[in-house]
Amino acid sequence: MIVKSNVDSSGILTPTHYDIIYVKRFLSETAQSVNRRIGTRLAEVLTALHQDNPALFDSLDRASALSRELGFSVTINGSIGVL
Repeated sequence: MIVKSNVDSSGILTPTHYDIIYVKRFLSETAQSVNRRIGTRLAEVLTALHQDNPALFDSLDRASALSRELGFSVTINGSIGVL
Protein backbone atom coordinates (compact mmCIF):
# COMPACT_ATOMS: atom_id res chain seq x y z
CA MET A 1 0.00 0.00 0.00
CA ILE A 2 2.37 2.68 1.19
CA VAL A 3 5.62 1.11 0.00
CA LYS A 4 6.06 -0.75 -3.24
CA SER A 5 9.41 -2.32 -2.32
CA ASN A 6 11.23 -3.89 0.62
CA VAL A 7 12.27 -1.59 3.43
CA ASP A 8 15.31 -2.17 5.61
CA SER A 9 14.61 -2.50 9.31
CA SER A 10 16.50 0.75 9.87
CA GLY A 11 14.42 2.55 7.21
CA ILE A 12 11.80 5.12 8.08
CA LEU A 13 8.45 5.34 6.34
CA THR A 14 7.03 8.77 5.72
CA PRO A 15 3.47 8.27 4.52
CA THR A 16 1.78 11.05 2.61
CA HIS A 17 -1.65 12.43 3.39
CA TYR A 18 -3.05 10.32 0.53
CA ASP A 19 -1.40 7.18 1.89
CA ILE A 20 -3.21 7.71 5.19
CA ILE A 21 -6.53 8.29 3.41
CA TYR A 22 -6.03 5.10 1.41
CA VAL A 23 -5.17 3.04 4.49
CA LYS A 24 -8.21 4.38 6.37
CA ARG A 25 -10.46 3.53 3.43
CA PHE A 26 -8.94 0.06 3.09
CA LEU A 27 -9.37 -0.68 6.81
CA SER A 28 -12.93 0.66 6.83
CA GLU A 29 -13.94 -1.47 3.85
CA THR A 30 -12.22 -4.52 5.31
CA ALA A 31 -13.97 -4.02 8.66
CA GLN A 32 -17.37 -3.76 6.93
CA SER A 33 -16.73 -6.96 5.00
CA VAL A 34 -15.54 -8.85 8.08
CA ASN A 35 -18.46 -7.58 10.20
CA ARG A 36 -20.94 -8.73 7.56
CA ARG A 37 -19.39 -12.21 7.38
CA ILE A 38 -19.27 -12.52 11.17
CA GLY A 39 -22.82 -11.23 11.56
CA THR A 40 -24.15 -13.64 8.98
CA ARG A 41 -22.39 -16.62 10.55
CA LEU A 42 -23.43 -15.59 14.07
CA ALA A 43 -27.05 -15.33 12.90
CA GLU A 44 -26.80 -18.87 11.52
CA VAL A 45 -25.45 -20.20 14.82
CA LEU A 46 -28.07 -18.33 16.87
CA THR A 47 -30.80 -19.61 14.55
CA ALA A 48 -29.67 -23.19 15.13
CA LEU A 49 -29.58 -22.63 18.90
CA HIS A 50 -33.01 -21.00 18.88
CA GLN A 51 -34.52 -23.81 16.81
CA ASP A 52 -33.22 -26.35 19.33
CA ASN A 53 -34.50 -24.37 22.34
CA PRO A 54 -36.82 -21.39 21.61
CA ALA A 55 -36.92 -20.48 25.32
CA LEU A 56 -33.18 -19.81 25.33
CA PHE A 57 -33.60 -16.21 24.12
CA ASP A 58 -36.05 -13.98 22.27
CA SER A 59 -35.00 -14.12 18.61
CA LEU A 60 -36.35 -10.65 17.73
CA ASP A 61 -34.61 -8.96 20.68
CA ARG A 62 -31.35 -10.75 19.91
CA ALA A 63 -31.59 -9.98 16.18
CA SER A 64 -32.28 -6.30 16.88
CA ALA A 65 -29.42 -6.01 19.37
CA LEU A 66 -27.01 -7.66 16.96
CA SER A 67 -28.26 -5.51 14.06
CA ARG A 68 -27.68 -2.32 16.02
CA GLU A 69 -24.16 -3.42 16.97
CA LEU A 70 -23.17 -4.37 13.43
CA GLY A 71 -25.05 -1.65 11.54
CA PHE A 72 -27.08 -3.92 9.26
CA SER A 73 -30.15 -6.12 9.66
CA VAL A 74 -29.57 -9.65 10.89
CA THR A 75 -32.20 -12.40 10.73
CA ILE A 76 -32.37 -14.99 13.49
CA ASN A 77 -34.85 -17.83 13.03
CA GLY A 78 -37.09 -15.67 10.82
CA SER A 79 -36.96 -12.59 13.09
CA ILE A 80 -35.47 -9.61 11.29
CA GLY A 81 -33.48 -7.27 13.51
CA VAL A 82 -34.38 -3.60 13.61
CA LEU A 83 -31.59 -1.02 13.51
